[in-house]
Amino acid sequence: MARAATIFIFSLFWGLQVNGQLKWLNVDSLFQPLPSSVHVYKTTDLLDGKPNIAYYVEADLKDKKLNFTVDTTYKRRLTPSKFYEKNDNPLLVVNTTFFSFATNQNLNVVIKNKKLVSYNIHTINGRGKDTFTYRHPLGSAIGISKKRMVDVAWIFTDSSSKIAYAHEAPMQPLIDSLNYLSLKSVFNNHANLGITYRGLILHSKWKMQTAVGGGPVLLQNGEIKITNNEELKFAGKAIEDKHPRTAMGYTKYNKLIILVIEGRNPGKAEGATLTQEAQVFKDLGCWEALNLDGGGSSCMLVNGKETIKVSDAKSGSPRVWVPREKGPPPSPGGKKWPPPPPPPPPRGWLLWPRKKNQEKKKEGPPRGGGGGGPGGWSPPPEKRANPPPPHKEGPEAPPPPAGGGGGGIKARVRAAHTRRTNH
Repeated sequence: MARAATIFIFSLFWGLQVNGQLKWLNVDSLFQPLPSSVHVYKTTDLLDGKPNIAYYVEADLKDKKLNFTVDTTYKRRLTPSKFYEKNDNPLLVVNTTFFSFATNQNLNVVIKNKKLVSYNIHTINGRGKDTFTYRHPLGSAIGISKKRMVDVAWIFTDSSSKIAYAHEAPMQPLIDSLNYLSLKSVFNNHANLGITYRGLILHSKWKMQTAVGGGPVLLQNGEIKITNNEELKFAGKAIEDKHPRTAMGYTKYNKLIILVIEGRNPGKAEGATLTQEAQVFKDLGCWEALNLDGGGSSCMLVNGKETIKVSDAKSGSPRVWVPREKGPPPSPGGKKWPPPPPPPPPRGWLLWPRKKNQEKKKEGPPRGGGGGGPGGWSPPPEKRANPPPPHKEGPEAPPPPAGGGGGGIKARVRAAHTRRTNH
């Protein structure tokens, strides 16, 4: 399995901060230009006595100028720098979801612009004497809604449905002889556990604007609760192995945090266990946090500049998170971009200059038709081959129609009626 890259933007505190065991130094000056709501922090403090290098970015989701999205590829992997170029130089790119090296298939849910573009893998085959037994875990994900609220939940997805369903509490994986998991099976399992879902309290439609999956969950309600046994992400005691890490979390005050920890760099950065990673998020004041795919693909670019050193420089990803500031990107050399062109008129408006159109109308037929020529239009009297006789004056005669022979259908009907009554 490999990792996916993602782009994101955050706001953080200025100056030097002390959060639990680690001191975080503001390094915004290394990644300019940045919006005022986006800040970058770095630490080189020892992590439980071992060499450590880590960065995190924090953004205030109340800043509506920040736009959060994801990017994907199909049957191929791109490096973070390629994703950066592909997405017109966004503020941040960071890897996110797990994927298969063999097939380049993404293994977690991805939601882009409210649409499911990738699905969780819910079935794990048994081995040995359990070959015909299947386990069905619910994978976790982090999402941002249209109202810019963040949520970490356990997600059920099905490729036959356009909707993702969220479970707000961890659930033990189902074990049966079926090689697939249905929503009905999930609901029935809740019923067996004595959990009701009719009020959609535990299972509900997960209406997210942007979301990426990973796992396991690290923090719940501000406390360290790693749900590896429920999600079956790592075998045995692997959660205590040290590796490069990528993760996301958020605070009660709706601040989004993206963390990367360098690893596999002996003597400089040895990585972190999932427990250490969870402790970092707790020290930063997060309410919920989710581990993402790490290892050789862990990376984060801020304005195209590297933060941690990637342990596998050749590794790519079919999935990235791309946050950016709304509006045009910064112009080179600090020069201002030219003003944008005026918006097109609403549908149904004329797109050509009104003055030229009015000049054409003077030579053409009056709107609404009239006269005796083709299409209901007659040329002026002085331009006719056989001009009409002078208009007969009289008390009952109608006034001459405007334009010398025009006047429209109703005027012609009135004139014909007058001639019949006079004769």
